[in-house]
Amino acid sequence: LDTPVKRYSSGMYIRLAFSVAAHLDLDVLMVDEVLAVGDAAFQRKCLGKMSQVAQGGRTVLFVSHNMGAIRRLTSRCLLLDKGALRADAPAAEAVELYMAHAAEGIECGVFVRAEAPPENRPFHVRQVTTRRDPDAEPVNQFDCDQEFVICVDYTATRRVPGLYGYINLLRSDGSVIYEGDSRDPGTNSLDGIEAGPGTLLIKIPPRILGAGSYQIYLSFASPLDPAGPGIDVSGIVGQFVVDDSRTLRGNRRNGYLSTILDWQRTAAWP
Repeated sequence: LDTPVKRYSSGMYIRLAFSVAAHLDLDVLMVDEVLAVGDAAFQRKCLGKMSQVAQGGRTVLFVSHNMGAIRRLTSRCLLLDKGALRADAPAAEAVELYMAHAAEGIECGVFVRAEAPPENRPFHVRQVTTRRDPDAEPVNQFDCDQEFVICVDYTATRRVPGLYGYINLLRSDGSVIYEGDSRDPGTNSLDGIEAGPGTLLIKIPPRILGAGSYQIYLSFASPLDPAGPGIDVSGIVGQFVVDDSRTLRGNRRNGYLSTILDWQRTAAWP
């Protein structure tokens, strides 16, 4: 409370603005990407407060790329594409249209970035492919028992201190099946990345994902670089299918995991 507002980070500004707006007696609450900042506890508070406001009979206009939150909070969606209205539909239908539109330009395990990188961005993803191993040809169909790799080709125009990558694996309805970033292993291989082209390899171990269709969402950020915190929001950069051909339950298995649990029979407990 004693910190001058001029010293707030951009995330703290948004937290403060949401806190003030959420506690005013408003007829319409307009919230734009508030869930893009803050930790999990803050995001839960935001979702809870917006649900409370909506259930109280007031209107909430929620702008977001978080499909899970949209499905949870909203009953009607307006899908915008370059400022033009693409659909006015129930939430579930709009989410499906959005996910399908986001996957346009992805073919046979290859996504090529069409737009040129902004001049002020020091890091830019050029191409993303999915392969059975780094030297294999791109494909978009894998078996649950196979390890496969997401190959991210990039260009850096200069050294980027503090850079880290963020990944989501999504189902076709927008559900987040996996969330992680390059700092999870404890050492971040992207921190201080040098200028020049390169390739990042993200390995997906076998027997992790359940059978089904998935999309890959990538973004890159740095709290230390002058161009940050958002360095490159690549978005939906790939889609692939996983099949379960070995087990009896196979592709009929419900849920999001294909992990095989070990069942052992022992003598009766005393």
